Amino acid sequence: MTIHTFDNPAFVEPRPLLLRQHNVAIAWSPKSACTHLAVWHFLKEGLLPACNHFHYWPHQYRTQVYYRGWQYQQRLREIFDAKGKGWTLVRYTRNPARRLVSQFRHAVQFKLIDELVKAKVGHDPAVDGLSMQDYYQALLGEDLTWSGGADVHVKEQRHPLWSWGFDRVVTINMDEVNLLEATQNMERELGIGVVDTNAHPKFQQVRNMHHAQDYAWEGNDYELLHHRFKREPGANRFPKRSLEKLEATQVISWALYGIDYADTHTDDIKLEACA
Repeated sequence: MTIHTFDNPAFVEPRPLLLRQHNVAIAWSPKSACTHLAVWHFLKEGLLPACNHFHYWPHQYRTQVYYRGWQYQQRLREIFDAKGKGWTLVRYTRNPARRLVSQFRHAVQFKLIDELVKAKVGHDPAVDGLSMQDYYQALLGEDLTWSGGADVHVKEQRHPLWSWGFDRVVTINMDEVNLLEATQNMERELGIGVVDTNAHPKFQQVRNMHHAQDYAWEGNDYELLHHRFKREPGANRFPKRSLEKLEATQVISWALYGIDYADTHTDDIKLEACA
């Protein structure tokens, strides 16, 4: 049976991670610990050696091997037929403003919105760099929903899978709780076995490759909002906290991702205890 995207929210990118032995679906979005979750899932499912052998970057394995595998396709059919009944949905989310800063940094590094910036702002990010103001101008008025044509890294967090009638929904907002502790509490609560992410070197490798070295911005807020960060291979310094504290960042996150201020808070008492 072929399950078409327009019939099946579980097939809409980003597709969920589905446990083989438990009816648990992991819903995630880019720039919300997505690489950490991919490694966690493959370790839990016994797929991490195959993942590491295929490519050092786990998302290559996820998209080119895992999603195409017959076991994933079978589980996809099962959750599609059930429409969530008999399943638990675990949603990993972020504070929209803090996620915005991560999305912006990703757009600085990669050609996610270059064509939009050229058309709507009038310069080339590959040459001139990209500012938070440029990011806002380029995406304002664009369809950032799951069905829109924007790059998946700049879309909103809300996913059509959330609308299904799951027996239980657990939301883990990584900006509200300790990600490791909350995930382990979730694993215990659902009886799916606990993974010790601190004991595996792959997680540290991901942090070293993926996380920016923060530094304090020394200029004023106006300069930070309009500063065009250059696309420099291997650049690892970024004023993350300064951007997160910027009043304009809050305004932009509401303008572009206002819908993500609902249904993204940690909503399980045991998980809230990790805050």
